[in-house]
Amino acid sequence: MTTPVLKNIRNFATIINQQPRTNMDKKTIEEVIKGEVERGNFSVEGIAAKLFITPFTFRRQFEWLFHESPKKYLHRARMNKAKQLLREHPETTIETIGHTLGYTDKSNFNRAFRTAFGITPSEFRAQCENNQNQQ
Repeated sequence: MTTPVLKNIRNFATIINQQPRTNMDKKTIEEVIKGEVERGNFSVEGIAAKLFITPFTFRRQFEWLFHESPKKYLHRARMNKAKQLLREHPETTIETIGHTLGYTDKSNFNRAFRTAFGITPSEFRAQCENNQNQQ
């Protein structure tokens, strides 16, 4: 005979072990994120809204599909966008690029870039210019 408490525990265990119910695939999420990053939207809430789901559901489905948090993924996308902007727009100041990517000041942008790539944005830009001069 199963007690109501035992039955609830079994139901709870079944729910926990299930994958999130989703009709989205990786490709759909990546396309939405790419579009939002191009527009300068790096917020989980904004991306979830574009997908018509709650931020909680988005995080849960994202982590199940990508095996990392959306925050980490977005940070990496933001840093890759920084590299692209530094490479393609040498006339734009580093501070302006940082502001474009949502950083409030140059030092925060420099710190995030250095943490991600091991060099400052200025050093990266100098390397890009050296590579162009050698070609």
